[in-house]
Amino acid sequence: MITEHLAGGDCLNVGCVPSKALLRAAKSIAEVKKCAAFGVILPPGEIKLDFSKVMLYLREKRAHISPADGHLAGVRVGAHVFQGRGKFVGPDSIRVGETVLKFKKAVVAVGGRPGVPSIPGLKQAPFTTNESLFNLEVLPPRMVIIGAGVIALEMAQCFAAFGTHVTVLQRSNALFASKQGDPEAAKIIQEELEKSGVHFLSGSTKQVTTLRERTDDTKELPLMKLSIGTDNGDVDLECECLLVATGRVANVENLGLEEAGIEYEVGTGVKCNDLSQSVSNPNVYAVGDCVAGVPVRYQHCIVLIAVVIAVAVVIMCLDHYSP
Repeated sequence: MITEHLAGGDCLNVGCVPSKALLRAAKSIAEVKKCAAFGVILPPGEIKLDFSKVMLYLREKRAHISPADGHLAGVRVGAHVFQGRGKFVGPDSIRVGETVLKFKKAVVAVGGRPGVPSIPGLKQAPFTTNESLFNLEVLPPRMVIIGAGVIALEMAQCFAAFGTHVTVLQRSNALFASKQGDPEAAKIIQEELEKSGVHFLSGSTKQVTTLRERTDDTKELPLMKLSIGTDNGDVDLECECLLVATGRVANVENLGLEEAGIEYEVGTGVKCNDLSQSVSNPNVYAVGDCVAGVPVRYQHCIVLIAVVIAVAVVIMCLDHYSP
């Protein structure tokens, strides 16, 4: 039963779709800067960016894709959609509202949410995550990014191309060191990002101080100051946009996983084997940010095969599963 049409989840609304739309705009700027090498001569002067039009482009692309990413699209291909909060009530059953559904196979795909580190003053500050970044209406003159993962580096390069002064804060002196990444590749990536105008600072954030709160006026940016401990002493940075991109937290609370005999860890996710099956309930699979320690791209392939073979009933729940 469909009671209303709500489209998509993280990817469509606050993930890869809006981020790639921004990156396409940034790529256009980079292409314009290089056009003289191809004999395309522009009038002298700096390239001007209309940030409001960039964000309009983002919203248009998101709206264009949403019909194919919404629940009605699932209905069209034969899925039975039950709208509401789903919660396991047994090893082979889920309750959605007043309806209890029995299943042979189930897929847990409730995603995750941005993790916020325990830095003094951060939780009280008007910081930004991927869930709010794409709502910006004014280009921030200065952006500080806590974290140096995929989201952090994509948005760093993007906003640097737009003209924002971007500083990426990383704990180690090299990218991806904590993930045992390839040092040669990390060096090349960092050098290319620096050529794009991204600044890197190694150290730990000791304090975040709010100098100007966010107001109801969406065109008035807040102001924050960060105290960074580095090998050369403390450094203070001010910014109008503080992007926290330090990883994801699995949405596994309040799902009734205990009633279904599904082992999980708070924050990390559902414990799965190499086939993306729950290690304690093999009739339940899990994919995406709610899985503990399994590569996402591998999960999707395995689970799609399992769903086709088992003719699983997919239950699509609209609510975000926050604790």
